[in-house]
Amino acid sequence: MFDSTTLITFLVASVAIIIAPGPAQALVLTRTLGDGKAAGAMTAVGLNIGTIVHAFTLVRCRNHRGTGEEN
Repeated sequence: MFDSTTLITFLVASVAIIIAPGPAQALVLTRTLGDGKAAGAMTAVGLNIGTIVHAFTLVRCRNHRGTGEEN
């Protein structure tokens, strides 16, 4: 299977990546601290709406690839 040293290294790296905040979390935190809870909440909502739009757009584009449809 896996060498125990390799497995431990992988688990430590995985935890570090999961714990580290990304740019979206930094943006929400900055807006919340600078402009208040409402601004932070609206920033979080906007980021999530953007993620949903991107996901649906990707699915739509993949479903229509190669079908000859333009829209």
